[in-house]
Amino acid sequence: MKYLVCILFIVINSRTSAQTDILEPVNSTADELNPVLTDNGKTLYFIRRFHSENVAGMKDAGDIWVSHFSDSMLWTVPRRLSSPLNNAQFNGIIGFQGEKSNVYLYQHYMPGGKPAKTQGISVSLNMDGRWSTPARIDIKYFYNKSDHVSISLSETGDIMLLSLESYGTYGAEDLYVSFRTGNDQWSEPRNIGSQINTAFQEMTPYLAPDNKTLFFASNGHGGYGGRDIFVTKRQDDSWQNWSEPANLGPEINTTGVELYFQYFPDEERAIYTSTQNSDGYSDLKVVHLPVRKIEEILGDSIETAVLRESVAMAEIRENEPVADKELRITGSVLDAETGRLLQASLLISNENWKESLETEDNGEYAILLPASDVYEVIIKSEGYVSQQEILDIRVSEIDVITHDFTLQPIKVGTTVKLGNVLFVRGSTELLESSYPQLDLVVQMMLKNAGIEIELSGHTDNQGSERLNKILSQQRVDEVINYLIAHGTEKRRLNGKGYGGSIPVASNESEETRKLNRRVEFTIVKK
Repeated sequence: MKYLVCILFIVINSRTSAQTDILEPVNSTADELNPVLTDNGKTLYFIRRFHSENVAGMKDAGDIWVSHFSDSMLWTVPRRLSSPLNNAQFNGIIGFQGEKSNVYLYQHYMPGGKPAKTQGISVSLNMDGRWSTPARIDIKYFYNKSDHVSISLSETGDIMLLSLESYGTYGAEDLYVSFRTGNDQWSEPRNIGSQINTAFQEMTPYLAPDNKTLFFASNGHGGYGGRDIFVTKRQDDSWQNWSEPANLGPEINTTGVELYFQYFPDEERAIYTSTQNSDGYSDLKVVHLPVRKIEEILGDSIETAVLRESVAMAEIRENEPVADKELRITGSVLDAETGRLLQASLLISNENWKESLETEDNGEYAILLPASDVYEVIIKSEGYVSQQEILDIRVSEIDVITHDFTLQPIKVGTTVKLGNVLFVRGSTELLESSYPQLDLVVQMMLKNAGIEIELSGHTDNQGSERLNKILSQQRVDEVINYLIAHGTEKRRLNGKGYGGSIPVASNESEETRKLNRRVEFTIVKK
């Protein structure tokens, strides 16, 4: 966003106030929220709620609108995007990836614009200037019992910050982090701890380009009004240790409600929403905010920050089993490539429980399980690679969750990550927990006599590149030996170790490095 400073400077015109509307054509008497700037600050997407031109009119919970910075140095009158990105439900852009080739969207999209029965987010692809029908992406254990959800992507596109009322919450909405684990696959959202999250609301998180500085809105840390904007800085790679959240002060925060703060350090400006002196509900605003001011605020915060004993206590409470409670699990089984709903069988088990069930004709399932345990789930559907997942439902304050499963088709080119195939650290010895997933690969090979696969082993970038490559090759060989020992013909197997040369996530933190340590197989002949 190299030119954002010029654009926003022109927008401010000659006003001397530190805070100002972006421009009258953008703000209206409706509710403007969730700004997303692209094209070096020349294109602004935002959500407009309760507007007569929305798909569902004044009752519409939100549609995506766009305004462009024109050659005449003015913002254009916003226009509402058409289908498939907008329908009669709540619609909004989370962020873009890959030069706007992918757009991430709130909610799942159903045929005919009907309300979604499942929770999560979707992705749409730019196909020659047109957006494809949004398809749901896989975020394990995504659950939100609040009416509010706000999500942002890091500048690198591999870290997602979410505001949810979900597992392990300290009260109302909390902030969670999720990491990209593969193509449109993300890790389970993880609560980032009680140094930030309170018994009240933490909302609209935004991770600065350094992937350490976090801005968010809260009514749980004191302040000037309804919700204020705070800043904190990550102290290590645990995503649990943060500096004491610091209020950005009266230049930003008012007696109204401030949300959706995004900061651009190169331009020393920010964009956010506020209800103070707005045209209606909330308006988009910009403010000049020097980096040194942020550093001063953070400096005071870091000096006074202390680790709270309640972090450890909360983690203990979160993991305590809940006796005599049943949890209702609902969801769907989907084709990982097309999003099509599949008929499938599920086997859910642990040491004390075993139950099999079939999905409905529309691919949906529902089951009641004791809520104090961890389960293995094996999902099978004709013509698809069987999948094993671990389902952890040790929760106490939730009665129902939605969890979707995705399966990949058995066809040439399909690549499957063996996420539960693990090794003793630094060695080639398979952990016993790896066997169930490898057994599913064996079953696929025995049932489909023409299939040939190529296995690939990967590490992170830590340590010697040469030794990492050797270790990854040895681990691939160990997997091949297991498959042969259980009945797979050697001629149908091939494998290569790549070391850390093909990462799927950042190597900057342990949380993301572990995503690069993986074994995969690709179907090369069918």
